[in-house]
Amino acid sequence: MGIRFTSSGVLTTIQDAGRFGYRSVGIGPGGPMDEFAFRCANFLIGNPDHTAALEFFYPGPELVFEESGMVSLTGLGIEAELNGEQIPGWRPIAVSKNSVLKIRSRIGAVGYLGVGGGIKSEEWLGSSSTHLTARKGGFEGRAIRKGDLLEFCTRVEVKSSVVHRWGVGAKQLEYVYGSNKHLSVLPGPELDWIGPASVEQFSTQSFSILPASNRMGYRLSSNALPIQKSIQLISSPVDVGTVQLLPDGQAIVLMADHQTTGGYPRLASVAAFDLPRLAQSLGHREVCFSWISMESAVELNRIWHDTLEALRQGCLLNAGRYLYQ
Repeated sequence: MGIRFTSSGVLTTIQDAGRFGYRSVGIGPGGPMDEFAFRCANFLIGNPDHTAALEFFYPGPELVFEESGMVSLTGLGIEAELNGEQIPGWRPIAVSKNSVLKIRSRIGAVGYLGVGGGIKSEEWLGSSSTHLTARKGGFEGRAIRKGDLLEFCTRVEVKSSVVHRWGVGAKQLEYVYGSNKHLSVLPGPELDWIGPASVEQFSTQSFSILPASNRMGYRLSSNALPIQKSIQLISSPVDVGTVQLLPDGQAIVLMADHQTTGGYPRLASVAAFDLPRLAQSLGHREVCFSWISMESAVELNRIWHDTLEALRQGCLLNAGRYLYQ
């Protein structure tokens, strides 16, 4: 037994760190929309950081624990009720059998539920991440539905529900998410197709993220960016964070379930350390793009990974001391 869903929430799926090595046959890595929140969900309960967890968009799922366990909840602004009482996110939580969990958020877009020891899931090509198009991986290759039961890999005996006092702090969350709507971007191969005036427009105007966005890409709305060159682009490699210009002059940022190649001009690429903030901006925040040099991007990405490693070390130390004694 494990957890049974009384409400599925919005696009709740099983995701791990991703599926790598298959781009050449058209299969992208997938994985979490917000790598920071996903990895912290595992750090907090002592799991390896690639362990499969539940990803959901808000409003999140409601579920019943048919056995006790150790869990964590992460995501920008995440809120939850455990047995009718408000509990914070970004902390380890011991959950007793028959407990009811309801997940919400004030300002974010996507959250994660980590389970101590992991969730039983189907692997496909070396990964448990749900590939919705191929209907492989995760739980029957699909999103979670009301009534589904997910089993735990490890049994953890918990007599009463307890929210531990340690976790990811406000300063660390501010560093990753902040309130700044500017996203750092590197120039793309076809940036000059839109001309100098439109390049300036791209980096000075705000973009709204449209509701018709999903795990494949976030569609942006702004003043149209006209293409100056009438050249047919051969389908070319793309990645998470690639900003493409659509024929109507609007842009799209490719996200976790992006295709491996695309035929639209690539204007820019969002720096990896800003992808969690982008993922959490759906539905509540406009975004802007600011140019950054490759040297600065490399250095800021190093600092981001150092921050993650410090969090991992601190969480694993506390998990070993307090969670599984």
